Amino acid sequence: MTALALALALAVAPAPAALQAVADQVAAQGVANLPAGPKLGVWVQASTPELAQAAASALIDALHARGARAALPIDAADGGQAETQARAAGLDALLRIRVGVDGTWLTAAGDRIGTWVNLWDGATPNRQGQSAALAARTPADPTALALARVPAPAPAPPELELEALFRVPAPVLALALVDADGDGRPEIAALTPSALLILRVDGAVLAQRELSGLPRRAHPVRAPCGGLVSPDGPRGHRLLYATASQARGEAVQLDATGVHSTGLLDGVPLCLGPQGAVMAQSQGGTNVFGPEVMLGSARAALPRPVYALSAAGPPDSPQGLAFLAQYPDGTAQLLDPHLAPQGPALPAGVSALADLGGTGAWDQVLSGPGPRGALDAVRVVAPGMTAPLFQAAVPGAITAMAAGDLYGTGRQVALLAALQPGGDTAISAVEVKP
Repeated sequence: MTALALALALAVAPAPAALQAVADQVAAQGVANLPAGPKLGVWVQASTPELAQAAASALIDALHARGARAALPIDAADGGQAETQARAAGLDALLRIRVGVDGTWLTAAGDRIGTWVNLWDGATPNRQGQSAALAARTPADPTALALARVPAPAPAPPELELEALFRVPAPVLALALVDADGDGRPEIAALTPSALLILRVDGAVLAQRELSGLPRRAHPVRAPCGGLVSPDGPRGHRLLYATASQARGEAVQLDATGVHSTGLLDGVPLCLGPQGAVMAQSQGGTNVFGPEVMLGSARAALPRPVYALSAAGPPDSPQGLAFLAQYPDGTAQLLDPHLAPQGPALPAGVSALADLGGTGAWDQVLSGPGPRGALDAVRVVAPGMTAPLFQAAVPGAITAMAAGDLYGTGRQVALLAALQPGGDTAISAVEVKP
């Protein structure tokens, strides 16, 4: 609906909240100290005709609600003409109001004057009826901003924090969210070099599956690495996982009784893309995957081999984003659904995409920059930007990330796994402050 159509509709529809609030304040001042049932004129100026008409309509309704016998709009070029017309119409008083937007406020200011003037009472004309100053303001709502043709302010980015959750007594290669017990709330799945762990948010182990039953590669990789994907999302009950040290990965089903194998995998699942799980093979003897991958049933090629790949979720991801590639050279780059690079690569170690604000805008969650050591860092960068929205020091070395709605708030958290000097892993979450 255009601003003009919206303004015209206000004659028969309730006034928007901000206009109604300002009109109520002005009306209360406008009838104060007047005899019961006054006949009033309303002359309104504003930055746009739409706002002037809408404000006059709201004020007339408010004056009637406060006992005015008549409240008539006055159409005049200036305040003097408005007074002349109000006097000719037999009105007792005239409300002259200027309405506008000041910063984030909808404001109204003006006066109430009596329309009858005694020109014979001394040298100075004596205006009959008590005059009054009128002023009101209230926070501007989107409708008021539209009528005033003022762009709505951009929402402030959410305030984020890093929350420590629990520790895992082993290195963590990959993280995912999955509903392991069928209660509709996700648990945290952690892949270690020797086991798949299913954990509650407090760190309690609900189930685990040892990897010793999977066939091993003849030549293990230099550094442990792997992939873990929930193919049905955080509220699904399946997991796909593999490490580069095993010749095959595994698909499992989870329920309240534990973890159950449903078959073996021929590749390493990197993330969940628009066409399903993205699968890759590790380059022999390394912790690098690709560049050839499987997007569901279709073959595709990454711009270059990756250390890890994360996804923005559903096919209609905003800004056309689909993937975030983590390269072995310590950079991360956004990719479109067809794996084509989008924008420059940023310095980063481990990385993920997360809708931290619950608005559909996917932020880049990046570790580093700099070599990982006793103290790592995490920062959150909006797509297309380089300056971080949030950054914090993380003890240890970040080895894995995952994102999902862990608490059922409609906002995702970014889970971080940070390897500690003693060999265990601290799990924490970047999330919106409560």
